Amino acid sequence: MIVVAIASAPLAYFVIREAANDPIFSELDRWDLPTWAATEHRDEAYGSRWCVRECRFRERTWQSSRGAEETNRVYLAALRRAGWMPWQGSGCAVTGIQGRYSCWQRDEYVLDLWVRDRPCEMKPIRPTIGPSAAGTDPGASPEPSSVPGPGCGTSQATAKVFNRIAYQRAG
Repeated sequence: MIVVAIASAPLAYFVIREAANDPIFSELDRWDLPTWAATEHRDEAYGSRWCVRECRFRERTWQSSRGAEETNRVYLAALRRAGWMPWQGSGCAVTGIQGRYSCWQRDEYVLDLWVRDRPCEMKPIRPTIGPSAAGTDPGASPEPSSVPGPGCGTSQATAKVFNRIAYQRAG
């Protein structure tokens, strides 16, 4: 019994490791992106990898330190190098959104790419304490500064990957 347990442990390790490793996220990790275009990322996944009840949906959002136009060009080139082809399937024609939206296909997968400018974050300004300036209410907060805050001039890129048989554009 002990010999069987010891002999099967490596096999169980490799089976569990392979089952836990998502091939789509592994591929996204291999994309040749400049460091400025992928400063950090966040992953989400839902559903079954083997399409039991619900096919798996994967989403990765990268932060870029440059604008959306330049970031979009880099991501489109990475998609092409990785073998993805533009796709004009139903549900891909998106209108009324900010940024650049495109659909891609490869093997049994569909990928929606959305690249947009990140919103500028304004730091809250603390109210001043003390004598008020002429013509202003005491204790009133000053007007927000027009100086751009963190996030201005940067962008986000989101890739949503679906199995083609379960594709529905996720608004």
